[in-house]
Amino acid sequence: MTETKITFTKNNIDNSNPNVIELEVQQFEFSAKGNKKKVEKIVFGPLSDGKFEGKDTLKKLLEENQSFELSFDEGKVETTIIEPQPEGIHGCCAMGPEPVNQPPKIKVYEESKTLSIEWNPDIIKVAKQETTGGSWEGAIKDAGNDQSSGNSSQNEETEDLNDKGNSGVKPEGDNTEDTSNSNQGNDNDNQTPPPNNQPTQEEINENREKLNQAAQGNDKEKISDSIKKNEELKDKGAKQSEEDKAAEEAARKKLAEDKKKYQETITKTIKNKLESNGVKKDELSPEANTNLEKLEGEEIIEPSQVDAAEKVIVEDTYKKAAEKKLTDLENKVNQATKSKNEKELKKLKQLLSQFIDNANYQSKKSEAEALIKKLENALKQNSNSNDSKDNKGDAPWKIVIPVALVAVAFLAGAIIYTRKKRLRNS
Repeated sequence: MTETKITFTKNNIDNSNPNVIELEVQQFEFSAKGNKKKVEKIVFGPLSDGKFEGKDTLKKLLEENQSFELSFDEGKVETTIIEPQPEGIHGCCAMGPEPVNQPPKIKVYEESKTLSIEWNPDIIKVAKQETTGGSWEGAIKDAGNDQSSGNSSQNEETEDLNDKGNSGVKPEGDNTEDTSNSNQGNDNDNQTPPPNNQPTQEEINENREKLNQAAQGNDKEKISDSIKKNEELKDKGAKQSEEDKAAEEAARKKLAEDKKKYQETITKTIKNKLESNGVKKDELSPEANTNLEKLEGEEIIEPSQVDAAEKVIVEDTYKKAAEKKLTDLENKVNQATKSKNEKELKKLKQLLSQFIDNANYQSKKSEAEALIKKLENALKQNSNSNDSKDNKGDAPWKIVIPVALVAVAFLAGAIIYTRKKRLRNS
């Protein structure tokens, strides 16, 4: 039995296709038939006979966690490399009848950097990655218990990332993001917003449906609540599709029939946005601050003017949030590169990847990418340094052992020569 283990980190999950589960992941290398292939996407689908056993359990596990281990016995799966194919082909669904009892297939689509997996929970295992104690727990069969057991460890890197991404939670006083080398005394009320924890495709679809339903009715309170919820979802950094934008526009247009209610709703969403992003009113630009004061004082009431003021404030809020978040991460990167703590370097790389993936932080994307390169260089130096130490530790023995053997041989020869000489003399 040859067991293969692969670790990967989720960037996003897409459940819009009822037949498969699609994951966007941080790039990693997958060895197939002796060749290493880069993977940026994983698609879990049914077996060739159409069975997708344990799909709901797998889906829950993948939605609720961030980092995973995939393991399987190489002798029980069929691995195939697919040469460049037209985009959009997943390859996890059979194109025609196949013999029964076939092994599950893992296909690597080279062009799209996609790993397509025919899901069989008896042969292919997925577990969430636990960093506490260096153990791996939460196998797919125990996925139902993952959430309750995982939340008990605040020091787990994976759970740490998920816990801090909840929308609407004030980052003030929240130290769960701190790395072990961070100066916790610096975490105060001005701390940066939590890392990106983008909503699932299911949440996005459900939110869009609620917006559409609210826009079709006349309950202004319900429409107002749907708009507030939509803004909370946008705060998580997910990119809106054209359908999402259309649903939001319809709901806003309907609520704008009541100018007073619309003005109150948008003003409330802006205040919530400032709070959830860790930005204070006096940190806004003069223009944004003036617009906010006019909204609070009800000097702006026309929906078009409310929208214009909101745009200025929101753009400045995300810009300030990105600046604060990046400054905090940069300080931690500098500390980690000095201490050469490999665990912290990897954790910060993951946080920066989440930062880059957040649609609200694009103003600082290039700076974040530069920090990731700095971390990668530090990790590479660490690896080279460890290799060098190992080599230095081995070198003396390569010299000492031969010299010692020569010395022993010389000593033995001297003893024999002396004894022979004594015998001759006697």
